[in-house]
Amino acid sequence: MAGKKPAKKNVSNTPVATLKVEQPGKPVLYVGLKGVSFTCPTCSRQLQRGMVYEHNNQKFCSRNCIK
Repeated sequence: MAGKKPAKKNVSNTPVATLKVEQPGKPVLYVGLKGVSFTCPTCSRQLQRGMVYEHNNQKFCSRNCIK
């Protein structure tokens, strides 16, 4: 006969160690009017619509552009 298996751990009762990583910038949906586009101050990329990231009252095209 085979030996008994060890009991499974109850997932709901065990504490989960989570890592909270602070990402710079708050995602904001940018929609420009006709002929108006957003220009990133770091890389000079122009967007007419899409997600931009706001950090310290400045907008950036991606989180990599935030210094």
